[in-house]
Amino acid sequence: MDSQRPLTVAEVARLAWLSPDVVRRQIGLGRLPARRCGRDWRVHPKHLAAWQRGLCVLRRQPAARPAPVEQETEQPAGSDHPKGPAAIERSKPSAD
Repeated sequence: MDSQRPLTVAEVARLAWLSPDVVRRQIGLGRLPARRCGRDWRVHPKHLAAWQRGLCVLRRQPAARPAPVEQETEQPAGSDHPKGPAAIERSKPSAD
């Protein structure tokens, strides 16, 4: 067998000791790089070897989004009070 010839799903399944359904699922999830050839898939032998070594990355997995960074703005004193700065003015004891 030519080592550079793309492999069918059945060949990959036989070489990897998996069922063809598992191979198709790995291809569908983007974990095993493959190309569509008609109704079937073809896997390059170097991609199969990398996948078996665990070196293939998930292509279709959404990237984790970093938490949004809150921008600090200048706030007037007391504006962090839950009822606002006016509530602080009302709650101060009068100097009678």
